[in-house]
Amino acid sequence: NPDDTAVSMVIPIPKGQYIYLTGIANYRGISLSSLFVKILDAIDMIVDRRELRDRVARVLALLRKLPAVA
Repeated sequence: NPDDTAVSMVIPIPKGQYIYLTGIANYRGISLSSLFVKILDAIDMIVDRRELRDRVARVLALLRKLPAVA
């Protein structure tokens, strides 16, 4: 199920060494994702970057073909 890949576990980490551990404001949440999801995200970013580069190259090629405006 694709929705299962978007699930991660949030672990509360204390913000400092000498704080009151009873206050929720004294923690920051760290999200732990599976390695599989991180790999898929990295692949998706690479593919998106290539698609963007190809689109920009096509637009630049079209612009070069246009007559110069004086």
